Amino acid sequence: MVLCYTFRSERLPFITKCAFLSRLSSRPSPHHEFEDKIVTTLPLTYTNPDPMPFGKSTSQHFNSHDDLKNLSNLLALTTPSVTNAEIMQATISPVPVRFLCISDTHGVKLDENKQHPFSLPLPKADVLLHSGDLTQCGSIRPFKDALEMMSQIDAELKLVIAGNHDLELDPQYGVEEGEEQECAEAIALMTGPLAKEAGVTYLNEGTYSFTLSSGATFTIYVSPYSVEYGDYVYGTKLTEDRYSSKTADDPIPDNVDIIMTHGPPKTIRDTCLHDGKEVNVGCPALLEATARVKPKLHCFGHIHEGYGATTVTWDGNSQDKEISKPTQLLKCNYIDAKQENYHTQSLYVNAAIQAEGGAFSNPPFIVDLMLPARLAVS
Repeated sequence: MVLCYTFRSERLPFITKCAFLSRLSSRPSPHHEFEDKIVTTLPLTYTNPDPMPFGKSTSQHFNSHDDLKNLSNLLALTTPSVTNAEIMQATISPVPVRFLCISDTHGVKLDENKQHPFSLPLPKADVLLHSGDLTQCGSIRPFKDALEMMSQIDAELKLVIAGNHDLELDPQYGVEEGEEQECAEAIALMTGPLAKEAGVTYLNEGTYSFTLSSGATFTIYVSPYSVEYGDYVYGTKLTEDRYSSKTADDPIPDNVDIIMTHGPPKTIRDTCLHDGKEVNVGCPALLEATARVKPKLHCFGHIHEGYGATTVTWDGNSQDKEISKPTQLLKCNYIDAKQENYHTQSLYVNAAIQAEGGAFSNPPFIVDLMLPARLAVS
């Protein structure tokens, strides 16, 4: 199991690092030094140059992550020469994380949708991703129903954004329609006690980092926007770019693991019929941004006809698209993406639960990813 010790302060003088390394041994593979980091494996042994405060003991053995928590204390107590190297965190080898991806639930109730896959029981997940359109046309009662629905899903972390149908969750809608109070109440509901009771974390546009109980950590960029359609909310012009650092207040950073938006990127799961012809209605700027970032997973909805999953293999900024063929896990479509190559492959999932005919008949997606895990030891 690989561990990466990150030093808290300035880079240490070479001789000091050598002194530290000389007291640190690991099996089965040796440690390696990379600038201000030391990479090693468990189990490991730290040799104490001074028998105090352990009396006759001259070394400490670390066989688990819990044991490792003692290492920073040991350094501070026994090794003045490496006090500045007090360990801040350990990054272990990646661990599997299960995501349940849904979107466009539009007020569906799980106990009333028994004839379709999106009904109880659903598989347990580490993270629920809901890509918006919780309701058909907003208002408080449907938002409460959406929270009740999500409270029935078993997931440690439930991340939720708005969609173009969730009217009162867009403050701009309140300003334009004279419904500021209604918007304030809806946002308070989605961020207040009822949401916390349901385990829901409602996110505004921006970038966030989360750490699960397993130690798995990930960074996610979210946005409720889609290319504008009709009189709904969170709409962007087709030519608008709110995802690039050159034009946006909250651009998508290069290092995010996951992107969750309401609308799709151009040409990926964004096809629908218009005047009898198939057209791509996704966002060109979002496609350009995902080509730059190359996330592990991009989850979205909005275009019900685009439901499904596509894997993109990147060669520079060029794309090689392949329709993903999920297997079944209970009633869900399951994709094992644990072997996807970071920054060379991206999985795009249009997780719209409501099908183009209006029924809530599309299965949710279960996606397994490998994500780095971090254990704080200071």
